[in-house]
Amino acid sequence: MTTAAREGGLHSERRRELDFTARDLVAFLVTTFAISWCLLGLLLVWPALQSLSLGPVELPRVLFMVAVWAPAIAGISLVGRRGGKRGLLAFLGRLTMWRTPPQWWAALLLGVPLVFYVGALFKGAPLMPEDGVASLAVAGLFLLILGPVEEIGWRGFALPIMQRRISPLGSSLVLGLIWAVWHVPAFALSGTAQSEWNFWTFAVGTVAASVILTALMNAARGSILVVCLFHYQLINPFWPDAQPWDSVVLVLWAAALVLADPESMLRRNRGVLRVIPSAEPVHELEIER
Repeated sequence: MTTAAREGGLHSERRRELDFTARDLVAFLVTTFAISWCLLGLLLVWPALQSLSLGPVELPRVLFMVAVWAPAIAGISLVGRRGGKRGLLAFLGRLTMWRTPPQWWAALLLGVPLVFYVGALFKGAPLMPEDGVASLAVAGLFLLILGPVEEIGWRGFALPIMQRRISPLGSSLVLGLIWAVWHVPAFALSGTAQSEWNFWTFAVGTVAASVILTALMNAARGSILVVCLFHYQLINPFWPDAQPWDSVVLVLWAAALVLADPESMLRRNRGVLRVIPSAEPVHELEIER
């Protein structure tokens, strides 16, 4: 057997062992939507659930949390089934990766709040939330373990698979649209922030945020931690309500990223291409389509 044949067999074995396919992506999306929409649908069509509780915890809140965690549940389940314990630990290890270029830390800590303050100025909304610091802190802690967990599935699992087949920008747009549609039941559920917003402006902002999150994750070499933190900043209760102008600012930010580095955003097989990290970058291997 020639060296090239041996290397080809080795590469095929690595693909079977570590890589996920479009079929896995479909399974992820079906599982995510099934969990989320079924649970939120129950809350919408069965009003009696609103009064039930599990001890000191309200049942609707539990169902809502599980619905929000659905992308993470689906992604972790698929990684565990394919990669076993070792693969799952490697995948979850991406939650400990904190190294990213300094400009992205600045964007995370300063840029996101600026989005909301600029948007609030255009909206003419108060720059300081009306709730007290204590209630905002409680809400902030709750949101910290809610929305950011989604990113384990969206950016952690789905995005690398998509970037093997279409460009980072194309992946961002498709995943952002899916992400926006996934939120649809929340617009019909009373008590959610989305119930007071316009879906279409939210969807535009969500797609723009998806572009920014893609650029961030690729710059951070696959870190799920930094995209979780960015997601948290997007829902941080300490920032003013800037809808729909925050969506406008996010679109301008996303466009600036693409114009500043079209090479990284427009070419296929760029960025993070593995769900489970490997010592050998997947872009050095031939990807089966």
